[in-house]
Amino acid sequence: RLLASRNAAATLSTGVSAGLVAIWVLTSHWLVLDILGVCIVISVVSFVRLPSLKVSTICLAGLFVYDIFWVFFSSRFFGS
Repeated sequence: RLLASRNAAATLSTGVSAGLVAIWVLTSHWLVLDILGVCIVISVVSFVRLPSLKVSTICLAGLFVYDIFWVFFSSRFFGS
């Protein structure tokens, strides 16, 4: 019974995710992309356990540099 409920939940979440992605592909609306991003962040936070504040800080700093690169410097590497 537990396996059946997990399969039903996985099937439902896969369907909702695929629907959101399809809506975003068809409309390219920023709100749908933000919803997908929030869902990914919630999933990562619920599954990943960081052992210390030092590791958490290093990961957060790395993500900050990654974001700065994509916002300000990606056009220099990949064009506009």
